[in-house]
Amino acid sequence: MVRNDEQTWMLNERGQLIIGRLSPEGFEEISRARLIDPTTEQLPRRDGVCWSHPAYAYRHVFARNDCELVCASLKAE
Repeated sequence: MVRNDEQTWMLNERGQLIIGRLSPEGFEEISRARLIDPTTEQLPRRDGVCWSHPAYAYRHVFARNDCELVCASLKAE
């Protein structure tokens, strides 16, 4: 998890970037986007996973699995 002002950004094991708010009352999901497909090399019985940590730089997120690396812009339009 990475904190960005009032938001928390998370990349789950299914390759989805989740942006939300954490508070004492709980979790509020703001948005979710699929960044990369999970691969089955590490855990085939769960239809694959994406366990690498994402990197954030210059308003972009970088995510990888066992086969590829993707870069996605985080700039608001």
